[in-house]
Amino acid sequence: MNYNTVGVGIIVDGVNGYIDYSRQNPPRLDEFHLDERVGLNVTAAQYPATVHAPSVDHYGLVWYCQGANMTVDSPKQQNSVNGNTNWDCDKRE
Repeated sequence: MNYNTVGVGIIVDGVNGYIDYSRQNPPRLDEFHLDERVGLNVTAAQYPATVHAPSVDHYGLVWYCQGANMTVDSPKQQNSVNGNTNWDCDKRE
């Protein structure tokens, strides 16, 4: 469970609000080896649609920058799991 999505849901097709149990087992992230040019770098072929959920390429990302106060600061969001993802918040907002 990801507490970032409680109350607002996850991003699907650019819209927050999709509430569901996890139907995919996404790759583990190693914070020391993230490539900001590719995001999660996953494909619909790796994580296809199911009867109850779209394929992974329809999902977005939500994350907090290091040192953020999760009770006060807004999370970073993007509408795609792939592409430029400023994980460490050093280049863009």
